[in-house]
Amino acid sequence: MMTGHRNLVLGLVYLRAVRQADWANLAEYGNLTPKVLVGWLESVAPGLHQVLREVHFAGPWQRLFGQLVRVVDQAVSARGGMEVYRFLLDWFSSMDGRRGGEFYTPRSLVRVLVEAVAPGPGARIHDPCCGSGEMLVAAAVHASRDGGEIPPVSGLTWTAELSEVARMNLAVHGVAGDVTPATGQALGGWLSETGPFDVIVTNPPFNMSLWKDQDTAYSRDWRYGPPPTHNANFAWLQHVALSLAPGGRAAVLMPNSASASESLRERDIRTGLVEDGRVEAVIALPSHLFYSTGIPATVWLLGRPTSARDEILFIDASGSGRLVDRTHRILTDEDVAAIADSVDRWRHEERGYGEGSGFSRSVPLEEVREHDYVLNPKKYLSTLPESVEGSGADRLHELRRQLERLRLQAVEVDASVDRELRRVGL
Repeated sequence: MMTGHRNLVLGLVYLRAVRQADWANLAEYGNLTPKVLVGWLESVAPGLHQVLREVHFAGPWQRLFGQLVRVVDQAVSARGGMEVYRFLLDWFSSMDGRRGGEFYTPRSLVRVLVEAVAPGPGARIHDPCCGSGEMLVAAAVHASRDGGEIPPVSGLTWTAELSEVARMNLAVHGVAGDVTPATGQALGGWLSETGPFDVIVTNPPFNMSLWKDQDTAYSRDWRYGPPPTHNANFAWLQHVALSLAPGGRAAVLMPNSASASESLRERDIRTGLVEDGRVEAVIALPSHLFYSTGIPATVWLLGRPTSARDEILFIDASGSGRLVDRTHRILTDEDVAAIADSVDRWRHEERGYGEGSGFSRSVPLEEVREHDYVLNPKKYLSTLPESVEGSGADRLHELRRQLERLRLQAVEVDASVDRELRRVGL
């Protein structure tokens, strides 16, 4: 679906859910013309002006316009604006394929990041690359789930259009916030006036090249060294780490390559982050969680500790999740809970947590130094002795991972058999 039509539908949901009085005063659906509605949307969401001007209502769109308005009205009445808006974001992202990754982070991934940082009441929450605002919404709701007020949030997007989509998402969920089209300025040293922040959750573009020219890469005060200009991964990691308030936490999605990159600059930055106590945990995730790419990713939990940190938690959740179709996997409620529980127990229990579990392990910095600051969880979990037993929950989790691998192999065999049968005409 074209971007303009996508934003038109999201705008309809926003108007129905948030501006109910205006919606009720609209002309009868049959008399509500596309031109009138687009003008109204532009008045409440100016950043959508350009993409809405590109919407053409010829052919089926002209005939179906009244029906579309009715469907939105009925859906929001039945399911609520929050659920409908979330559903549409997810659906549009899946339709956009590779382009969808800049627009939206799948819900199960958002839950992992938010549960891992566990925002509390009154937290100053930020996302420097907030897409449609899904991370900000989830973090704000988490911070208020024990009965507190929903805290205001702030975020940056790449374009004015995405800022409007994110603002509408926040409004539909009852979250106040400031979203600015300034992601491109973030790595140059721009910091929101609301910072530093207690919580940052973000999914920046992986391996972004040519993010700065050679001179400006050195113009910012990069505490752990200037990142390479051909890859912004460690620019994002540094920017997030340096934007945290004392005691703050962050969750950043990264490609697996960042945890073991052999680039001298990136290794030096990784070393600095570790030695300064900025890396709290690294979580390996399975492949096919994104609509835009099948590559696996890792979650970096960063912090600004108020005391020395002498261990890092590593979690290998690469065997988690279930396939919902041939190319897309989701993390189940049990998967998210296992990751969040491991992080929470590590934070609140004595060091040495997780030894022998095969799923998570707290690793002394001395061991990380011995491995030249490689932060791939498999490096620290795959070498555990098989004779060492973990808890019952850990053993069950490992059994489930093995069963999932066998199930995937069975799916591949079934598909291969089907292809051969079709080839011979059966």
